[in-house]
Amino acid sequence: VNAGSVTNVATASAIFNNAAVNSAQDSATVTATQTASMSLEKTASPLVYAAAGDVISYSYLLTNTGNVTLSAPYTVADDKTTVTCPATPGTLAPGGTVTCTATYTITQTDVNAGSVTNVATASSNFNGAPVTSNQDDATVTATRTPVLTLDKRLVSGAGFDSVGDVIQYAYDVTNSGNVTITGPITVSDDKIASVTCPAGDLAPGAMVTCTASYTVTQADINTGSVTNIATAAGSFNNQPVTSNPDTVTVEALQEPALTLAKAAVSGDPYDSVGDVVQYEYLVTNSGNVVITDPITVADDKTTVTCPALPGGGLAPGGSITCTASYTITQADVDAGSVTNLATATSGTVNSNQATETVNATRSPSLGLEKTASPLVYAAAGDVISYSYLLTNTGNVTLSAPYTVADDKTTVTCPATPGTLAPGGTVTCTATYTITQTDVNAGSVTNVATASAIFNNAAVNSAQDSATVTATQTPTLS
Repeated sequence: VNAGSVTNVATASAIFNNAAVNSAQDSATVTATQTASMSLEKTASPLVYAAAGDVISYSYLLTNTGNVTLSAPYTVADDKTTVTCPATPGTLAPGGTVTCTATYTITQTDVNAGSVTNVATASSNFNGAPVTSNQDDATVTATRTPVLTLDKRLVSGAGFDSVGDVIQYAYDVTNSGNVTITGPITVSDDKIASVTCPAGDLAPGAMVTCTASYTVTQADINTGSVTNIATAAGSFNNQPVTSNPDTVTVEALQEPALTLAKAAVSGDPYDSVGDVVQYEYLVTNSGNVVITDPITVADDKTTVTCPALPGGGLAPGGSITCTASYTITQADVDAGSVTNLATATSGTVNSNQATETVNATRSPSLGLEKTASPLVYAAAGDVISYSYLLTNTGNVTLSAPYTVADDKTTVTCPATPGTLAPGGTVTCTATYTITQTDVNAGSVTNVATASAIFNNAAVNSAQDSATVTATQTPTLS
């Protein structure tokens, strides 16, 4: 069959007279129908890949499907890889087989594409002419896993304490899958309108960092923290790919504080019992959070009335004015001033202690009214009785000892009461015995001055005098 034909030569023979009679030679040629053909069967292992760098092994089974013997070299042309074929056997009889091999390393493009198909054709020779097989292909499928991972982190702004403070965030977006994520890569944050991300696609294992900033509001300080949730996104094969949500909480530095300023708006100075001093208490939110608990003011001298807080509470920098009145007592006039201490409170927040002193106009004064009885005398030895009415005509309390200095006699004053309120009186007494000189003179006038004590100092009255007249009877016998 390999030769292509068979020719055989024959000579006939017979016998005549016991001798061979031979014919001339004759030949006949039979031609072969030669079919030089080869088949290729290609297989791959494994049939699934998942990452760039995975290796696919291919096997190429070459079979002589013709009726002639094929000869080496055996080759396989593959559009994806280089195939190695054995050098032996040197010939391949019909039905015989030989196996070639190759490997292919998966690229990221192959993972992204989802499969790798390669086409191969085998070749050998017959009588110096090439014999080519059928084309055969093998398809290996990718396991594609598009995954984005988001790690959100704080860059700066922890412990914020003022409206307008800026918190800086970074968003690390990682392609944790095995296919390239198509850009743009975006990040959605529930507190921030716009997050900035670099342009471009994201290969497996690669990471980009997006950035954003957030400006603190009063509500954030009141709450005590800012918590925001973010999600990254890209696409693969025109389908969205969304990351895990990630949350960052940034704590605020809350500093609730109240400042109290107290002032007397009327009644300063005062000078009488019953005078009324009006106070105002300016309570200011000097902290950084809204005050929501009712504000009260405790004053050691009076009861303070405060208005209700505005709707939503008292914002930082805001203030309310509380009021109170105080009625002056005699002790306040005597003391010369009223000092009271006040503290504002809201919940557990206390203000500074505020002090206000209102001064008194003090007018210590003592009145003296001196009277004599009887008003007429007639002889030496008559006794005149004097009464000295001491009246507190000032606005402060005077205290004992009470004394009266009289140019004619010694005055006795009581030891009680120990104090003499304004308008109060005490009576001192004295006697005077008329002398002949007084009778001859026709009258006796004596001058007195009273004294009491205020703040360890003497308070003297005006002088007062009393005149007693003699009944003179000049007679000679």
